Formats: sequence, structure tokens, C-alpha cells
Amino acid sequence: MPRFLVMASILGVLAPLPAFAADACAPIASAFEKLAAAPAYRQVIRAFGQKPVTSLAIGQKFYIQQDGQWQALQLKEGGRLDMMKAAVGVGLNDCQEKTPQTLDGAEVKVFAYSPPPAAQAEGAVPQTLWVGADGLPRRIFSTTAEVEINYDDVKAPPTARQAQ
Repeated sequence: MPRFLVMASILGVLAPLPAFAADACAPIASAFEKLAAAPAYRQVIRAFGQKPVTSLAIGQKFYIQQDGQWQALQLKEGGRLDMMKAAVGVGLNDCQEKTPQTLDGAEVKVFAYSPPPAAQAEGAVPQTLWVGADGLPRRIFSTTAEVEINYDDVKAPPTARQAQ
């Protein structure tokens, strides 16, 4: 799976991207800004050909479940924003709004875009983003992975090892 999709989707770290203020990438950047500021969210990442990975972000604490075990990572204040800057760096490209759709019974806006290529990748993998009426991302899809994001009833797992 491309490094950008893993970093951005697992960590939920996308935040202000001022260069996009007046262009087609602005709504996408805004959605990721809201994700970075969300009090809590749960996401399930399905990298095609691999087991699904569940992660939670609650405040500045990040949890990831792999092989049935939870790990916790305490981020410093602003850590989600810092990780976004490291993951996104140069910004989004080829942004366009698509026809609205219905996702889980609610109308969502749909956007296509290309993230910056990961440091060791051949090029960017085009992605599609579904954004709810509240401006929050609900789903991300690429040819290599799919991410479902939920903001309801997110609670810390009862047991989680602190990551080293």
C-alpha cells in the first residue's frame, strides 16, 4: 500500500494546506483538516491482499489493532498535524469533484485526487474521497486500499500495549 495512504489514513493527520485555498483541492484539504481536528474516529483499512487493520484516534492518542492485539501511541500536542505535514509535504494534485452519491443512507460529496508520491514510490496512486455533509471524510479508495472512517461511539480499547 502506498506510504501516503497508510500514513494519512491510519494516522488521520491531514490538516491545513494553504496552497489549495482557491483551487479544486480546497474541499479535499478541508475534509482532511476536519479529520485531523476530529475528537475521535475509527477507521478500518483494507489493503487489498492483506488482513484489515483497525485504528482509532482519540485526542492525541492513537491505537492500532493488528492480529487481534491493540497498541497505543501517545502523540505530542499537535502530533497529528505534524505527521500530516511529513506525509503530505508537497500537496494534492489533479483534484476534481465528482457526482454526489449515497453512502450508508446519507448523501456524500465525492472527490478524485492524487496525493504526492511517496518517497520510495514510482508515482502517486489516484484516490477517491467521500465526504459527509459535516465535511468529514467517510471513505477513501485507491487501487491498492480502501479506508472506512466512522466518528460515532469511538472508545479506547480496554487493553492496549504502549508502543515503544
